[in-house]
This record gives sequence, structure tokens and C-alpha cells, in this order.
Amino acid sequence: MIGSSVRSLYVKGKGFPCFVSVEQDGTGNALSLALALSKAIGATKAGAIASSAREETIMDLLAGRIFVKSTGGWRLSSA
Repeated sequence: MIGSSVRSLYVKGKGFPCFVSVEQDGTGNALSLALALSKAIGATKAGAIASSAREETIMDLLAGRIFVKSTGGWRLSSA
């Protein structure tokens, strides 16, 4: 989500789903820290989904190919 949307939902007391991932954890506290940060911005009110850097990269790449912002709004891309 875009920061302004995150803030707007936070102010309204609502959440949004988020993905949480830990790739390296030298202290053993990385997952609990990631979940605490997610909770602090209100994300866990709508759910935190376990993910990986690989899965998030694939989702970002696919989303970028499917949706392209145009003058008339969002449309399907033929790319």
C-alpha cells in the first residue's frame, strides 16, 4: 500500500493485510521485531501473512506487468 493510504487507515483505526518475512536472523528476534513493526502501523488488524523475499519479488513483478497506470486510471497491460 502507498504510505498515505496506510496513514489514512491507521487514523481510522482500521488495518490492512501485510506480508512479513525474515531472510536472515542473527539475533533470533527478527520475526518478533517485524511483527511488532507491523502491529505499530496497524497492519495486523487485517492480518499478517508469512512470506519470503522470493515470493514478494514474484508478486511485485507480476503486479507490475498486470497493472499499468494510465491517464484514465488503472488498466490491464499487454506487456
